[in-house]
Amino acid sequence: MISCGAKQIEITPPIGVPLAGYGSRIKGSEGIHDPLYAALVYLNDSSREILLVGLDLVAVDADFAAQTRMRITQETGIPEDSIMILCTHTHSGPDGYANAFPREGSDAGDCLRQNTMEKIAGAARWSKASAHKATIGLGSEHVSGVGLNRNDPHKKIDDQLTVVRIDVEGAPLAVLVNYACHPTVMSADNLQLSADLPGAVREYFRIHYPTSILLFMNGAAGDVSTRFTRRTQGFEELKRFGAILFGSILALMQRTQLVADDRIISKRFPIGLPVRDFPSETEAREVLASSEKRYEELKRTSTEPAELRKAETKILGARVQARFAASLKGMKTVESEIQIVQLGDLTMVGIPGEPFSGISLALKASFPDRSLMVVGYANDYMGYFPMGEQEQTYETLKSPWAASIGDFLVEKCVPLIQQVQGENRNV
Repeated sequence: MISCGAKQIEITPPIGVPLAGYGSRIKGSEGIHDPLYAALVYLNDSSREILLVGLDLVAVDADFAAQTRMRITQETGIPEDSIMILCTHTHSGPDGYANAFPREGSDAGDCLRQNTMEKIAGAARWSKASAHKATIGLGSEHVSGVGLNRNDPHKKIDDQLTVVRIDVEGAPLAVLVNYACHPTVMSADNLQLSADLPGAVREYFRIHYPTSILLFMNGAAGDVSTRFTRRTQGFEELKRFGAILFGSILALMQRTQLVADDRIISKRFPIGLPVRDFPSETEAREVLASSEKRYEELKRTSTEPAELRKAETKILGARVQARFAASLKGMKTVESEIQIVQLGDLTMVGIPGEPFSGISLALKASFPDRSLMVVGYANDYMGYFPMGEQEQTYETLKSPWAASIGDFLVEKCVPLIQQVQGENRNV
């Protein structure tokens, strides 16, 4: 028997805080379009317990995740290894939660981080105390019209939407939504705090299910965005995308299949990420100069916004590469973690950054008879994890990892998934 408790709390920061997500944006927030939330879902199968914490933030670093886990464990007794901290990756939220690498932008400050941790710990206590007997339904389908590969719209992506419906007394208490797409409908010009795409989906969800909680679990969104599907970058366009995605969520909620095996388990595994060989500082500056020249040429000749944005972001990536060439010189590996959560036949793979779609597709292909969700932006932020990319793009230039990082992660994750699945069957 499984029991579930859930809680949603607001974590909107004060107006004026620096905003995360766009290196070119230097102004602080000037207002609030829609609140930012933490959504918590607690599960207990009588022998093990799991807590999923979804935050409307661009990302969190390992220190924030570790301290938050520690506070939750102090408040609730939930083991730290059974807690997953994940982010929606909104680019219209506060800065200062992900300090893994040298970056552009300012910190929101320790007070804001600490306040958010305390709010989460209190909500975790409430979630566990309010748990009731539950049933779980699972469904998935492919969604079109929202995300595409943001450098090549014809390239295959993982466009699968997965919905986990958790009912108490026949009504949905919480719904987990896994879909991969950068929440960058709003541009760097936006100075209003917003959860972007996940927030738009949540607003439609609230109208239909006012007493239920939606936890948006972004997927392998490293190379997926609305760059080639959006008509404009504004709040009306945000509503349009939210309606498309929520329509699929609503349809899936009506036809989820009951999960008969509701045993749960969570394991965290350390992983050493291989650092790539960087160009010399001189070569890195040459790449930056070439990127800037190409952008200026396109500004004069191209009328296609998506191509212009691609060239503009390549400049940003080249700037980061130049910083990495100096700051990570001589480093071979950087430590982080992978988390595997098993809920019956459903596997959640928490990856500490921005995995490309190819990683998700490869992992799902490795387990064709199982339901699998890749969860990005989980427990840490280690940047982009490309998969099989040859072209120099914003994402590959900004990634500090070896060119084989995608295959490396797949090869590391497959046996870990098998291990956790085996342990869950033997409970």
